[in-house]
Amino acid sequence: SSTAIVLKFLQDRGEVDSPQGRTAFGILIFQDIIVIPMMLFIPLLGGSVSNLGVSILTLVLEGIFIIIFTIVSAKWIVPKLLYQIARLQSRELFILSVVVIIFAVTWITSIIGISPALGAFLAGLIISNSEYSQQALGNILPFRDILASFFFISIGMLLNLDFLIQYLLIIILIVLCVFIIKSVIAGLVTALMGFSFRIVILVGFILSQIGEFSFVLSLTGLQYGLLAGDAYQLFLSVAILT
Repeated sequence: SSTAIVLKFLQDRGEVDSPQGRTAFGILIFQDIIVIPMMLFIPLLGGSVSNLGVSILTLVLEGIFIIIFTIVSAKWIVPKLLYQIARLQSRELFILSVVVIIFAVTWITSIIGISPALGAFLAGLIISNSEYSQQALGNILPFRDILASFFFISIGMLLNLDFLIQYLLIIILIVLCVFIIKSVIAGLVTALMGFSFRIVILVGFILSQIGEFSFVLSLTGLQYGLLAGDAYQLFLSVAILT
């Protein structure tokens, strides 16, 4: 589901700290994190590996590295680094340092095959554990809306309107199925957590769409031949409409 769209929606309505907001946001963050092992697993599905045992071992080691790297950076490295920078009381240096940290984490994760988008997401998780996370967030927020706009514009430019018109009925039916299935699954999970029927319905609707990290995942699938041609355009059409 779309963390960017849902979070903006919850913030505009002042519901981030509401039961439905906290539940939806927790599920959203977990969805974003679980994309990482999914992306690491795609080469195996694509049949691009010769030795399955070695590839699975490599996959496990990469996953362990990401977890250890994220925990160590979040607990010790980045908080101490930001503390030393904040002591200098230079706003410009602080902003530059945050940006450098984001690019550094993104570069490190990209070395092992994680997309830049997921690397940036991990950088955000790492910085969020610092006592200066709110200051960092305040400095980054002006960039967020502009860059998010570029991202969604680029996604829209991938859509083939001729394909959409040609298969409009099929696409609408799949979109409806996506809404129903995702709403039911998210609602059932929320019900198992013991929330009221109202919260169950709200969380189900909030999480019913397809999010931006699915585009990142689909591009990896396209790279390894799991999606191609009409299948990829069908995915794009359905995802963008939701």
